[in-house]
Amino acid sequence: MQKEDWPYHKSLCKILKDMREQNLTGDSAIEFLKVQLNRPLSQYELDIAQHPRVCMISNQMNPPDELINCKVCFCVAFSPAYLEQGKCKHEKWCQALKLSAEDYKFEQTIGHQVHTFQPTTKTKYTELSEGIEKFFKSDVAKLVSNAVTGFRESELRYLTFLYTCPLTTLFGMQNAMMPDMSHIKDAQAVTIHLVGARVAEFRNVLGWEIIAHELPNLKHLTLVFIGDECPLAELPKDFTYKSKEIQNSRKVDDLRIRYVLVDKYYQEYAKNNSYIEPDFVVALDCGFKFYPSWKKALPQMVRKSGAALIFTEFNQPDCQDNLDLVQNEIDDVTVVMPPQRNPFQSLRPVRCSDKTGNYEPHSVIYTNDFISVVRSTK
Repeated sequence: MQKEDWPYHKSLCKILKDMREQNLTGDSAIEFLKVQLNRPLSQYELDIAQHPRVCMISNQMNPPDELINCKVCFCVAFSPAYLEQGKCKHEKWCQALKLSAEDYKFEQTIGHQVHTFQPTTKTKYTELSEGIEKFFKSDVAKLVSNAVTGFRESELRYLTFLYTCPLTTLFGMQNAMMPDMSHIKDAQAVTIHLVGARVAEFRNVLGWEIIAHELPNLKHLTLVFIGDECPLAELPKDFTYKSKEIQNSRKVDDLRIRYVLVDKYYQEYAKNNSYIEPDFVVALDCGFKFYPSWKKALPQMVRKSGAALIFTEFNQPDCQDNLDLVQNEIDDVTVVMPPQRNPFQSLRPVRCSDKTGNYEPHSVIYTNDFISVVRSTK
């Protein structure tokens, strides 16, 4: 592999040496690489900048030959002076970082086998209650070979990553209920607004059909994606589509699934003539507290119709801060679900590259880790 990689690495090698000598990490390393290479960085190059081999306590990378790698996860290193302190601090995240590295290794060497997963259409409604791992475990056991140690478990984590967004939404819906306080199991039409929609929500866009699979009485599902990352160059602004699998499994009814893409801020969309009144408004891993534009959107997202606002975040303190912001910005809000661990979070750990101090350094995050639900009392 070294010989194969060398032609690509050769142009990068001296730049990385200079970067190390200047002890550049994080954003400063990213900017340095961009300037030196004079082009956008690949994911591989971003990873080098965001996760450099440095002492996790002192953040120093020199001298490199004195750094001691963690022998379990190989994701962090310690200088001799901070070895015991580093081990103690690292213990909390070591296993999760190891799983993150294993997931990446399997993805690069074997690929994925769970892409063939097809949801089962329910003929009778049952509530989501047992969590995302149990939801998928038996299906993954049928789909994925256990010949390679750890691969089946890795694929289970990957499947939770693909479906956490629609299942989290459905979990919030069943707890919040419809605007008229009827249960979603009886709903024949549901409109969901996905605000601040990002690539994560589109990664497995047909995965949103799982909501229709879980709601046997549903006849019309409308999904409105609002955000500046909507792939309008690839998809029409308004279309209906059903996969072959759901067409076959629901032949007896006239289920209709409509997708609407809106590349506007939510407050702008809410005043547009094309606005479709929602039954649920959803903001996944939202970061209300971090982006000022949310303040103008939030009064429109908590609908006087009684449509619940479901939002998630990477950690509980931020989820609570987001809830506090909602309550400060909007009068007459009732908390349906206070910030709590989301049983339908992704189980796939992702190395955290945040350097702002908001997250623990050398840790991992999980998509949709914490959830909260509110609605207007007006």
